[in-house]
Amino acid sequence: MEDKDFYNAIFSLKKEGELHSAFVPQNIANRLLSEGLAVGVHDSIGNGYTLKVTERGKNFTIKNYIKTTMDLVNKDSSENNKCFIITPIGETNSETRKKADAIIRTIIKPILNELEIEPVVPHESNEPGSITSEIINEIIDDKLVIANLTGLNPNVMYELAIRHSFAKPVVCIFEKGTKLPFDIKDDRAIEYENSIAGVGDLQEKLKGMILAALKQTVINNPVTRAKKTLLITTKEEIHHIIDNYMDEHTMTDEDIDDLWTKEIKN
Repeated sequence: MEDKDFYNAIFSLKKEGELHSAFVPQNIANRLLSEGLAVGVHDSIGNGYTLKVTERGKNFTIKNYIKTTMDLVNKDSSENNKCFIITPIGETNSETRKKADAIIRTIIKPILNELEIEPVVPHESNEPGSITSEIINEIIDDKLVIANLTGLNPNVMYELAIRHSFAKPVVCIFEKGTKLPFDIKDDRAIEYENSIAGVGDLQEKLKGMILAALKQTVINNPVTRAKKTLLITTKEEIHHIIDNYMDEHTMTDEDIDDLWTKEIKN
């Protein structure tokens, strides 16, 4: 796990003052350098270089590091109260368009309005089927994305992949009969039936799923699972990291409590 190697490296660096690059994985060395925790000094003989701790590195603590990480993750969404709706569109007056618009109009928009979140429906202001830079920016920056995976439309899956790549909250819905790919079928998704009862059930579940998605600090999707970059979600996980990877004197119980701010509270 990269985070384990990173924490081990920075605390070895703090203790020793320097580490030779031969003993540090390249990706970890790059991370130490890019985050200003170390500087690289080339050897006068032989290959490689020496990593020397900086003042920033000397002052590194898990408390400040996680807080800074969470602040960066939450920065865009805290300044943006919009929900981008990814949906199959189809031609005007097509069955696909009618179904999609009905779900948006009768289910999604009323719930978002109740939660005081601005819905962003791309085909209401753009040419259907066009994936513009404006749309991509909304997918990346908006506080929430709701994706209708019914029919596994290629544009829908492409836009969902973009959102996954930036580890931001997503709620997926799909009409019964849609066979989801194995790597997303167990993620946060609601199956619904195209009936009065089915739509009522969707309405009931969607609000709860939205609220849960906005509270989560672990973004678990195929991309984050592959990269193994899940964010910390509970106080117990913070203790686990500290117990396993940190010097026991680095943080006090008070430090841990301070870390547990409302921004990362479930």
